[in-house]
Amino acid sequence: MAAAHSLLRVFLLLGSGQGSTGSAGESSEGSAGPAGDLGNTKQDQPVACTCRSDGPARWERLRLGALKALTPDFSSRLLNVSDPVHMWVSLFPCPAMPEQRYRGLMAMSDCAPGVILLHVLCAQRRILQNMYDEAQEQLVEALQALPFAEKCLEPSAIPRWPLSVYDVRTNYIRFYRAMSYYFHTRDLWPDLLWRPTTSCLVDADCQHLPDHECSMHVHRCIPLKEGCPANAAECPPGALCTSLKAPSNTDCTLELSPMCISDGALQALHPNGACLPIVDFPVMIKACSEMGTTLYPLVWSNKTATGPLVRGDAHSPVALILPVTLRLRSPWHMLHSFVPAFAQTSLDSRYGLLDREGDFDLLLVDQDLDKDRHIWEKVLGESDTSIGGLDFLLQVLVARPYELLAQAGTRCYERAIWGHEIMLYSGGGWTNQTHMAAFTQAARSFFGLQTDVFRAQLLLVERRDSSSWGRWIDNFEDVVETAKAVALEFPEFLSGVQTTDLADHSWTDQLRLVSGMKLMFGAHGDGLSWAVFMGAGAALLEAVPARTSGFQVCVEGIDENPLGIFGGLARLAELFHICWLNPPSQVRAFHTDQQDHFQWGWRQMNIHIDLDKFRRYLIDAANRVSTAKKGHPAQAIGTNKK
Repeated sequence: MAAAHSLLRVFLLLGSGQGSTGSAGESSEGSAGPAGDLGNTKQDQPVACTCRSDGPARWERLRLGALKALTPDFSSRLLNVSDPVHMWVSLFPCPAMPEQRYRGLMAMSDCAPGVILLHVLCAQRRILQNMYDEAQEQLVEALQALPFAEKCLEPSAIPRWPLSVYDVRTNYIRFYRAMSYYFHTRDLWPDLLWRPTTSCLVDADCQHLPDHECSMHVHRCIPLKEGCPANAAECPPGALCTSLKAPSNTDCTLELSPMCISDGALQALHPNGACLPIVDFPVMIKACSEMGTTLYPLVWSNKTATGPLVRGDAHSPVALILPVTLRLRSPWHMLHSFVPAFAQTSLDSRYGLLDREGDFDLLLVDQDLDKDRHIWEKVLGESDTSIGGLDFLLQVLVARPYELLAQAGTRCYERAIWGHEIMLYSGGGWTNQTHMAAFTQAARSFFGLQTDVFRAQLLLVERRDSSSWGRWIDNFEDVVETAKAVALEFPEFLSGVQTTDLADHSWTDQLRLVSGMKLMFGAHGDGLSWAVFMGAGAALLEAVPARTSGFQVCVEGIDENPLGIFGGLARLAELFHICWLNPPSQVRAFHTDQQDHFQWGWRQMNIHIDLDKFRRYLIDAANRVSTAKKGHPAQAIGTNKK
């Protein structure tokens, strides 16, 4: 009973603004971002923000108390047993966690921000009790309520809650990582306890926090660096200061104006470079790719922040800095860099490159994500520092010879575009069918290749056992005979059959060869990526090794894999895509000494083509290509049946 009275007293002291708990809530009441109260909830707020049922006075006391407690020094005060914040949290009445099947139901409350706050405070109490697993469960419950509360937690929301979407996500990530990597002891508490931030719209919202200002970029109060003025971010008259903007509001590309390069490193300019807040002036910038993202340093320098830019007569005042994966030695990966880059330079005016008609500097960055290196070194050979032969396609993007950023020396640009937008075979992403069609058409035109192929020829791609890394077809000769028989039987659909091993051709000859086809067959492999240059309405037939365990990478049928590795490329290129599973070769079976219960090494399996499936799918594909060629409507992707 005494504990309950103590809890009530501390709870009310915090909620009423009395006691020695700081002034986090007081200065907000009259500032540009008022804390308000639950009776003044904005009319356009979702129901989840109203907090009208289940004791609105209780939610209001919780909100006001938390406004006083969740200050930047919250964790140190929580560890001070004589501080009222410690008493409040350690005695906080936490409801028992529901059964697993009922988890997340509290998110349906009409006070979603209150539910989040409740779970956050209960997580802090469980940490003080060394109950780390339940603390994590409380934070998971908070995350589940977050989608309902996002509008309530915006900086302009009334009333103001002492939480933000950023707080909930970043605190959970830090908690999860600490729990995953370290022993669960009291020494871990500083990494587990909540680190609150303060949302803001103007600097006045941060006046209760000494030496803080409002970042207009992230709408959070951020600390000023020691010895730096409050207006450090302002560009003095007559100085050169780099401005940053995202041309299409993604975090994959960035326009820097102006920008310099010093010994291969990117430099932004500002006289107060050492005092700039990181949230508005990042020191790392992101490069996106189909394999993941990497971060690159951006140095804020004041060495060249006044006077004319040093560029040199040989260079353009504008540059595109393009990260590429696998050093341009894989057609599949090349497309994921070049197609969005082409759209940025030749289709989309937001990047400021369209009117230059290829007259800009192109600097390549080796985006080495160190993924699947054990596979690629077997396929492509040991890696080195050179750029691969697929660089010939860069001529489609830019009229000037490209350079490597690491070898660019020292120079400056009036404006530079960093990065390329994301292209995802698996759906989503920035790149679309228009971008793919424009790039492949431009490549065919640039190299003088046929753009209107009316004869539906089939290219059969062989993978010789001596030159391939798995997926050798042990009955390839039977495949050839079957295809020729189909061509004789249906000459109106299939005019001819060619066979080749792409490893016998240079990159440019591979492009020339495939561009003259309308149907392409081969075992799953990088070379099938060239199919996108056949043009819309063509067909790709992909033979995939069947696995006896693990995940099958092919759903058999026509256009049944629009989000697959090659089905996704086909979708973007508006090709028909057909894949089917084939049994392993008994002539030269694949064996490994390593345990592989899920057959992750399926790419090393040799295969025996199911000729009945091949014949059936080839006839269907040739018919569809012929129909599409004559201008008749083809069946939409994703609706075709097996």
